[in-house]
Amino acid sequence: MIVQNNGYLKHQQVVELLNSGTRFAIYKTHKNTNILVKGVNCDNIHLYYPKKDRLPWKTVEGKKVISGTKIFDSNSRIEDLDTSGWNNKNQIMSYEEYCYIY
Repeated sequence: MIVQNNGYLKHQQVVELLNSGTRFAIYKTHKNTNILVKGVNCDNIHLYYPKKDRLPWKTVEGKKVISGTKIFDSNSRIEDLDTSGWNNKNQIMSYEEYCYIY
């Protein structure tokens, strides 16, 4: 999946996403950290940044960011949310699908 980085989300912002019904999943990466990806709910994921030197329709390849396995999604209960793999246990890096606007 080609993604763009949205920066860090704090714990309260993740709770708000969960309460608002926004679809997302949290993945444990091969580096033993957690990331949040909006709009997805698959078990395993491979994330890539778009290649900036390609035309907009060439977004099927790019620089690999990370791969991970799902540990939490928006259908889970808030009590099951584990922040031990987050940055300082209170913020998580957030990504969403890359959208080119011309």
